[in-house]
Amino acid sequence: MTKRLLWPSLITLAAFALLTFLGLWQLERLQWKRALLADIHAGMSASAAALPDEITDPTPWNYRRVIVKGRFDHRSELYLNAIGPEGAPGYHVLTPLLRGEAVPVLIDRGWIPLNAKAPGKRAASQLAGPVTVHGVARVPPPVPWLAPAPDLDADLWFAVDLEAMRSAANLPLAPLIVEADATPNPGGLPLGGQTRVNLPNNHLSYAITWFSLAVAVVVIYVVYARRRR
Repeated sequence: MTKRLLWPSLITLAAFALLTFLGLWQLERLQWKRALLADIHAGMSASAAALPDEITDPTPWNYRRVIVKGRFDHRSELYLNAIGPEGAPGYHVLTPLLRGEAVPVLIDRGWIPLNAKAPGKRAASQLAGPVTVHGVARVPPPVPWLAPAPDLDADLWFAVDLEAMRSAANLPLAPLIVEADATPNPGGLPLGGQTRVNLPNNHLSYAITWFSLAVAVVVIYVVYARRRR
């Protein structure tokens, strides 16, 4: 190797190693994502399980079909900014479910349009007695750092922040929420069944990209080295 090829060789070797590492890392992420999607599918396909009175670790319950009983605390209702059917603006209604001696759990009852925010406009669904909720347990993702702060005066939220919502509702809420299924509510609102599994799995294409770049670096080096001879 001539001196004038030393630095190009070292740079090529480093680039090839880095790009290969990134490709292998994406293959590992691919296996992880496939396992995660399989777990989600299994949880949502399994028979519904009763939500326990206390939940120390919510992770095993994520995307599990559950049944939970109690009474809605409509006075502590919260509204999550959300897009509904056909892109219509509105809110998700988040209502604490009181469960006697058990820890209350926040129920995402579903979507309402902007003009139905006032509880009086959907009075039929403001159920006063015992209820049984069928739905999917969800562990909220971390609050995006760009999410606007909630408007506490209007009970309007832009992300599920359980810690802050506990304070707003003055209740010791469980460390997950339950997204109600599509069972119709009296009066038609809120519209349940809003659970979405939106986990893109692009890791294979990313891996191919990194490996292709690694090969391209080697090809460029070989062409360059031949021309320098």
